[in-house]
Amino acid sequence: MWKRIFGTSLLIASIAIYFDYTKPVYRSVKKRPDKHYDYIIVGGGTGGSVLASELSSNPAIKVLLIEAGGHESWISRVPLLAPMQMILDSTWNYQTVPQSHSHVGFHDQISTVPRGKFVGGTGNMNFYIHNVSSIEVHPKLVSALETSRQSPLLTSFIASNDSRGIFSTMSNLQKNGQRLSMADIFLKPAMNRDNLHVMLYSEVLKLYFKDNRVEIVEFRRKTNHFNVTTLDGTQVVLCGGSINTPLLLLNSGIGPKSVLRAQKASVQVSIVKDLPVGQGLSDHVSMPLYFHVNQSKWQDSVNLAKLLNPKHMWEYWTQGTGLWSSTHILGQALFPSDGTMILLYAMGAPNIDAFTYVSNMKRDTFNVLFPEHTDPFKEGFIMLAICLKVKAVAVRSGVKIGNSMSQVEARYHLPKFPECDQFQADIGNDDYVKCMIRVASMTMYHPIGTMAHEDVLNENLSVKGLENLFVVDGSAIGSLPSRFPNEAIIHLALKFAEQRKEEKGFTQ
Repeated sequence: MWKRIFGTSLLIASIAIYFDYTKPVYRSVKKRPDKHYDYIIVGGGTGGSVLASELSSNPAIKVLLIEAGGHESWISRVPLLAPMQMILDSTWNYQTVPQSHSHVGFHDQISTVPRGKFVGGTGNMNFYIHNVSSIEVHPKLVSALETSRQSPLLTSFIASNDSRGIFSTMSNLQKNGQRLSMADIFLKPAMNRDNLHVMLYSEVLKLYFKDNRVEIVEFRRKTNHFNVTTLDGTQVVLCGGSINTPLLLLNSGIGPKSVLRAQKASVQVSIVKDLPVGQGLSDHVSMPLYFHVNQSKWQDSVNLAKLLNPKHMWEYWTQGTGLWSSTHILGQALFPSDGTMILLYAMGAPNIDAFTYVSNMKRDTFNVLFPEHTDPFKEGFIMLAICLKVKAVAVRSGVKIGNSMSQVEARYHLPKFPECDQFQADIGNDDYVKCMIRVASMTMYHPIGTMAHEDVLNENLSVKGLENLFVVDGSAIGSLPSRFPNEAIIHLALKFAEQRKEEKGFTQ
């Protein structure tokens, strides 16, 4: 085992050094802004990356993109390691307040809410799962799509006998074994345009208003403060995400009057607009369901022994194939009538340290949820039962699918949580299943809707009562998509860019 650890560590170090020394230099990256721009985009995540590329396609239009972080690390390239960005990359490290009706199995009933602080944004920390039908709107996306590898587990999943569900293989945005973010697909190919300026490690602190317009955008880059003044035609577009966009507006005097008055004691802010900013947050919630398999029938899940095998790393490093080239989320089942989605995740033994650090789950809860996780050779898989509010029917759908996967002789592990001892431990017992959900269900890190209130945004995504301020990110999405919000944000940004291109004065 120690030889495997040493060999894998050496290969990982080599890859890290390679990526560090082969980073391209982009002409668009600046250390100081110019005085004026046609568009100022705040946030280089999914929406900001798409907009910066699309709007700067006209050389006569000058665009400034302000991003609080730097470039993503090499880890973001490796499909298998995508969740590790929540540990090893720069994030905003937000947490929820203690929950009253959920997260019983988490420390202080608090969930972590990591948000990406680098080019590509939070979408880059997720698995970049997409559906073919939803991204055919843009050829750049279609060309970057790869479908899941075939395996006995996936075949058995697709063939399961629940007629209510719509089953499909999974598709990811990646090429030659490397993940592709919206920054890779849209922003970086545009980052040598003279009319696109990108300020990295630059945090927008406050917007200043005059006559119902954003007059000044104040931001800080390291120890330097900058103020960019808008012209009559300048449009400011917020793409900071469902937490940072409303937070910036609150710090700028736009939000519920009661909240602004309460924060006056700690932050010097005058009330500009009394709007219900920051309300209406929604998120997908998931319940992990663990399944044992007959190891003589299927031996293709991720476990520690395979992860530390230099052979798999070498295969990925030299050919872009093998264990490391997949997210191992292989398939999905949609249940429209229940508002439920089931994901098939070929993970035999999750790592307790990484999982509990990212999620804030108690180790005792993890031990009950994922049996035999200390066995480095453990084979198995996880179903994620996902919906806006996890219900017993969603959990049962996942269990039914898994137990019907006879090709790998799958068998559901029913966790026996001590917090649920007052109920009979049975998957058919509503009280016990609901208790399971209260103990161990967790966020999917898909928050949306904090700017989507009808009293906050107009149909064209402009902030009500302000002429040149727009919001194009997850906070502007009113209802939680049944699948993945990143797709909806891409659509939103492309539509917004198309509308801007149709305006007088914007010509190709």
